[in-house]
Amino acid sequence: MLERLPFEDLAFEFVRTADGPFFVLGSLCEAFGIDARSQRHRLSNPLRTPWASCRVIMTLQVRGQARSLFCLDLNSVPLWLGTLDTSRVALAMRPRLVEFQRRCAAVLRDFFFGRAVAFDGRNLSRTAALELALDASRERDALDQRVALLTPKAAVADRLTSTEGLHTIEEAAKAIGTGRNRLFRFLRAQRFLLPNGFPYQTHVDAGRSLVREFVFVQNGRERAVGRTHLTAKGLAYVTALWRAKADQTGSETAP
Repeated sequence: MLERLPFEDLAFEFVRTADGPFFVLGSLCEAFGIDARSQRHRLSNPLRTPWASCRVIMTLQVRGQARSLFCLDLNSVPLWLGTLDTSRVALAMRPRLVEFQRRCAAVLRDFFFGRAVAFDGRNLSRTAALELALDASRERDALDQRVALLTPKAAVADRLTSTEGLHTIEEAAKAIGTGRNRLFRFLRAQRFLLPNGFPYQTHVDAGRSLVREFVFVQNGRERAVGRTHLTAKGLAYVTALWRAKADQTGSETAP
């Protein structure tokens, strides 16, 4: 069941689960004028956003129709907002996005757990103060360990994608000015794609392409399907290949 969290004159949709609240990415993006599709691509990549906890949740509408919602868990929302570039948001929405970036953690905490009680350290005993310091030290150690684990993954993510944009083969074909099947044949002949339509590992390692897994529900059962995507770097590479082949054949389109 969808619920709403109010923020000034906005409202963000979320679903309560056994693992806590999950926010509907589409409602967050719509509120701030952000492209939901590109954000979903980015958040679905565990190498690029290892901190993101995402889930596809099926909900029933008024007429009993199922609706698939891509959702982000409560703790991931402030992290995600902190990665957004306000210069890519509509000018009128920038102040609002910046304000929510600043207040997000407090707004979410207050809504789900109530306002935090002001803390007065003057009446704190020495033993209690030492216990708090020890707890803080343990939390910092845990955070340092997590950063150490994520650093190699971040390096791989930088190698995989140089910009936010990802493109399907169909989108690449439209950008180049040809058909989907024709581009698939061309990329197989150029040893960019394997016969199964997935990229060669050399192009994945070079940051030109990646395979993203999508989960969908069919007849009540979840199925995972892989789909090839080109990064911005990969699209430029494929476009250059196509044009070079066209120049060799003396025509505007590659054979």
